Amino acid sequence: MLADWVTIVLGIVIIFLAVVTALGFRRKENGPGWRFTWWAWVTAVGNVVFGVLLVAVRVWGGG
Repeated sequence: MLADWVTIVLGIVIIFLAVVTALGFRRKENGPGWRFTWWAWVTAVGNVVFGVLLVAVRVWGGG
């Protein structure tokens, strides 16, 4: 049961981080295109970390 709750919480966090990552994209002030901000980098790395944790919980949590 605990593993299921952890999985649900991690899933919500991953969705939240994905949204923040999308918001991290800002239009360049001088020209076309997009600039990948430092906050977008941080949240993208966070997505990978939580994704790995999510899989680990499901595998080792007996799920």
